[in-house]
Amino acid sequence: MSKTIIVTSAIGGVGKSSISSLLALNLSKDKKVLIVDGNNGRRTLDLIFNMEDDIFYTIADYDNERVEIEDIFYEVADRLFLLSATQQFNRTNIVDVVERINGSVEFDYIIVDLPSEYYIEQSDKFKDYTTLLISDLSIYSIRSTENIVYRLKKNMNFNYRTILNRITEEEKNNLDRDTVEEYNDYNDLNIVSLLPKNEKLFSGIYEGGLLNSEEDKYISLIDNIIENIDNVEDNYLDFKNYRFQKSFFKRLFNRD
Repeated sequence: MSKTIIVTSAIGGVGKSSISSLLALNLSKDKKVLIVDGNNGRRTLDLIFNMEDDIFYTIADYDNERVEIEDIFYEVADRLFLLSATQQFNRTNIVDVVERINGSVEFDYIIVDLPSEYYIEQSDKFKDYTTLLISDLSIYSIRSTENIVYRLKKNMNFNYRTILNRITEEEKNNLDRDTVEEYNDYNDLNIVSLLPKNEKLFSGIYEGGLLNSEEDKYISLIDNIIENIDNVEDNYLDFKNYRFQKSFFKRLFNRD
């Protein structure tokens, strides 16, 4: 049985698809990985993996039983496969498709890149999976992420982590460890990693350069996230690459 990870975010533009693809690529170093694009019509992962001209069959073709399961997987790299999206696919069936894949093809990991609006609507279907919530440090993104956590924990227990992404040098220098940990504890975000803003890496990703990335420092942070996902008993906050100074979250939310 594959380990399934749902990657979602409360708002757009915070690096959800980029992190999904980086996780998939890193995991595929020694595991067989499928990454599923749940962003209907956008085909974001096709672009990231430079596969726009190679995709013929999509998840909708399999869901509608027009093709066999082996026809919908496109090999991106050794041990890494992409299942592409289309506007014709009914996203309410995505869990059913993942379950059918689990029963037919052996993958070590299945990563599903999914918009938050669908994730919230169908949250009960994802309770057995690990969810990664991606946010940046904007007030709107943090509070929207907090709202997702509140709504889901109100109705069920679910296994989730939050990744704070696109942290600028100024934001990093203003972060305060004690305050972040306190915010983590009292607001239930379960923050497990802080990822710096890296325009060189992400512009390269969206130019189809993900597979040639040599941003080792950033990739090592992705490895830390993978370690955390694999060890569900050990939720830790990865602060080792940061120096903390001022009380960022206290200032951000005007808390004493």
